[in-house]
Amino acid sequence: MGYYGLPKAKIAENLTPVQKALRSLPMEQWQKTLDVIEVLFRNVAQNPREAKFRVVKLENKKIAACITSVE
Repeated sequence: MGYYGLPKAKIAENLTPVQKALRSLPMEQWQKTLDVIEVLFRNVAQNPREAKFRVVKLENKKIAACITSVE
């Protein structure tokens, strides 16, 4: 049994491309990266019908700076 009597968590064997990309980010800039991701998701949540918020433009300097290590 795990924590509080819960069964032990299973570790995913196959990661999604998003999970792989997030795990490859440098730890030094985790806060900056999470802030940018938060803004991206907030924009989609507040404006779900606007297509411009559902596309991540990698040419954007702030976004590119956060994901420079992603292949």
